[in-house]
Amino acid sequence: MLWQFHDGHQLGDSIVTRLIVWIFIASAAFLSFLVFRVAKNNSAPSVEVQTAMTEIALKSIKVQYETMETGIIPQSPFVARHDGETHRYRSGEERIELALRLRQDARTLGKTYKLYQMEFHGSAIKRDKNTIILHGLESCAYSLIDSTNPDPPVLTKEWITHDFIFAIVPANDDCKSDLYSVQAGDECFRLIEDVTEPQMFDESDETTHCCDPDEREYESRIKALPLKREPD
Repeated sequence: MLWQFHDGHQLGDSIVTRLIVWIFIASAAFLSFLVFRVAKNNSAPSVEVQTAMTEIALKSIKVQYETMETGIIPQSPFVARHDGETHRYRSGEERIELALRLRQDARTLGKTYKLYQMEFHGSAIKRDKNTIILHGLESCAYSLIDSTNPDPPVLTKEWITHDFIFAIVPANDDCKSDLYSVQAGDECFRLIEDVTEPQMFDESDETTHCCDPDEREYESRIKALPLKREPD
């Protein structure tokens, strides 16, 4: 009887030990899963996807100037924009209306828009759960051509800082056909909003009446990673 009791005691210890090991393994697996999920949710997209997102951002900027120049309404709607200078939000449809109105106002004065240069350089990117923010600088050069004035048109240059917001949604058939989306694996990155920052003006320039003093020193608030570049 003593031997049976002793053996049963050892068997009980063995079962407890196995339970502890199983719990440890299950906990480690669960923690590994959580780490993987967090890493995926916070990792920047690949170089190819970042390049595609930069091209999408440029396309969304350029289409407005093309509409002002040609008067042709694009097949795809504009992306909504939050203007940091005027503190105004405009939907894609409102931006189209604004572009056509600016074109008509210029034509009323006998002038037409001409775009000479348009570039967008992405500088940083941040992923936060279901959103990616692409930060970068737009540079453009355009003029208003006056048909009644023989003098060369005045070239206007602008530099505007943008935060392009991409929503991360499950990949679907519409993603590949959408001009403002790029697919990578099981994820689709869709441009949903363009946030422009208040522009910096020389304080000696009293003609702009644009920005509050704090806005003149505005910088993007996002903490982002520099964009990855293709190796030389």
